Amino acid sequence: MQSPSSCDAKAIATSVFSAGGQTASLSTPIRFTGCDKLAFAPKLALRLTGKRQTTTGKLVNTFENVPDAPVSSFNLNINGGSIGILAVTRTRKGKINLCAGRHVAEADLDGHNSRQQALDISMKTPCSKRQTKAAKRATKRAAQAKH
Repeated sequence: MQSPSSCDAKAIATSVFSAGGQTASLSTPIRFTGCDKLAFAPKLALRLTGKRQTTTGKLVNTFENVPDAPVSSFNLNINGGSIGILAVTRTRKGKINLCAGRHVAEADLDGHNSRQQALDISMKTPCSKRQTKAAKRATKRAAQAKH
């Protein structure tokens, strides 16, 4: 049994096998108390390696086997530079300028407790203020040229 990471209701589950080949699943509820009286807040920091793929023009990162622990923050760093997945991404209209506009990532989270949450997260880019202003001016000029 693992140490609890919260006082949420949990269950201890197992499967029992007989010599005759029969199987039974057993489960009993368990609840830990006194978590609010701990003199410290348990912390866990880890580095995960996930799978990545591109589907329908989106970069998809999947992380499996994440420990059953409350997550208060999550940082996804994508390395790649000028030839990385984000820098070379294109639309039908042309190359995407990461310094122009706001970029939003969709996050679909599935918890060990079967809860699901969908989030829209504003993404930071490594663009300087100068690059951002130049990209916005270029976008504005391109829009004016179409009219």
